[in-house]
Amino acid sequence: MMSNQRSPWSIAAIGILALWSITISAEAAGIDPATLGEAALTWEQQKWRDEYQLKRDDYQLKSRELDLKQQEQQRSKWTNPLVVAILAAAVAGLGSAVVAMINGRLQRDIEQSKAAESLRIEESRSEAVRILEMIKTGEPDKAAGNLQFLIDTGLISNKERVAQIEHYLSTRQPGTGPYLPAAEGRYTFEQSEGLTKPVAKKLEKSLNDFIVYLDRLGLKRETEKVSIKIVKGEAGGAYYFSDKKEIVMDQLIAGDVDLPRREYSHHALMVGREKATGPNFYALESGLAFYLPCSFAGRPTFGEFAASAVKLDRPSIGDLSQPLNFNPINPRDAENLFFEGGMTWASLFWEVRTRLGQEMADALVIQAWQKLPTSSRTADRPLAKTFDQKLLTAAENVSEDARSVISTILKDRGFPL
Repeated sequence: MMSNQRSPWSIAAIGILALWSITISAEAAGIDPATLGEAALTWEQQKWRDEYQLKRDDYQLKSRELDLKQQEQQRSKWTNPLVVAILAAAVAGLGSAVVAMINGRLQRDIEQSKAAESLRIEESRSEAVRILEMIKTGEPDKAAGNLQFLIDTGLISNKERVAQIEHYLSTRQPGTGPYLPAAEGRYTFEQSEGLTKPVAKKLEKSLNDFIVYLDRLGLKRETEKVSIKIVKGEAGGAYYFSDKKEIVMDQLIAGDVDLPRREYSHHALMVGREKATGPNFYALESGLAFYLPCSFAGRPTFGEFAASAVKLDRPSIGDLSQPLNFNPINPRDAENLFFEGGMTWASLFWEVRTRLGQEMADALVIQAWQKLPTSSRTADRPLAKTFDQKLLTAAENVSEDARSVISTILKDRGFPL
C-alpha cells in the first residue's frame, strides 16, 4: 500500500520557504516579526503533530494489514489446493482400505461357506456310495444287516438319513426290502498273461453297472457265472462260448466298454436256452447283444474304442441309427450272420427306442425275447415273424399307440408280420 506523505527534507524546505515568504510579507505589511515568529512556531508545532498523527495512523494501518495477512495465511493452509488434494487422497485411501477390509472379510466368509458346502456334498456323496456298496449283497436280509452296521459304526452321519434308515429297518419284514445284486459275483477272471490289474479294473467298471441294468430288465443270472479270459494276439477279437460259459477277449480291446458288455449279453440272453444252430435265431440274438450295450450307454454307436484300436476304416464297429431293411439269412451265407443280420435287428430296436423311449423299448424287446420258445427245435425261418408278433403283443398290452408305432416301423423296414 503506497503513502501520500512527503519526505522530511521536502517538508522542511517547504516550511523554510513558507516562513521566508511570510516574513517578507509581514515586513511589507508592517507586522511585528516577533509575533510572526510565534505564529510560525505554532504552525510548526501543529505541522509536527499532524505528521506524528499521520505516522501513527500509518503504523496502525500497516499493523492491521499485517494482522489481516496473517489471518489470510492461516486460512489458506486449509484451502490450499495441495493441502486439499492431500486430504482428499488420504480420505480416499482410508476409504479404500476400509472397503478392502470389508471385501476381504466377506470373501473369507464366502470361501468358508463354499468349503463347508463342498464338504457336506462330498460327505453326502460318500455316504450314498457307501450305502450302495453295502446293499450289493444279492439278498435283502444281508443288505439290511449291512445298513445297520453303517449306523452302528457311525459311517453314516447325516441325521436325516440315519432316521430314514432306522425307520426302514424297524418296519421291514424279513426277506423283503431293496438290495442290489452282487455284480462282482457274476463273473471271474482267469489268470493269464493278458490279465493285468488295470485291465481287470476297466472290465469291472464296464460290467458291474451293466449287469445291474440287465437284472432290472429281467435277465438276471445270479447262479450262472461266466469266466473272463484276456489273451494276446487274437486280432482284436471278443467271443462268448456258451458251452463253457466263457468270454475270451484280446487285451488290445479290453478297454472298450461295449465289447465286454456285448459278450456278457450273449451269456444273459442264452442261459436257460438250448443251443440253437439256425442263422436267423443267432441274427436276432446278436442284434439284441448289439442293442443292449448301446441302449444302456444312451448312444447308437458301438465299439468306438475297438474300431480305433484295430484301425478300422470307420469311427465305430457299428451305428444303430442307420435304417436297415430286413432280409432272411440263408444258412449258406452264415458269414454275415453276426454283423449284417445282427445290425438289422439292432437298428430296428434302436428306432423303437427313439420313438417310444428307452424304458418302454427295452421292456418290450426283452418281453418278446422271453416269450420265444427255448427249444432248439424251433423252426428258424419263421422266427422273425414269431418274434415280431410277440413284440406287437407286448406293445398292445402297453397301449394301442405303442403297437401302432412298432407296426409301422416293422412294415417300413420289411419285417414279416
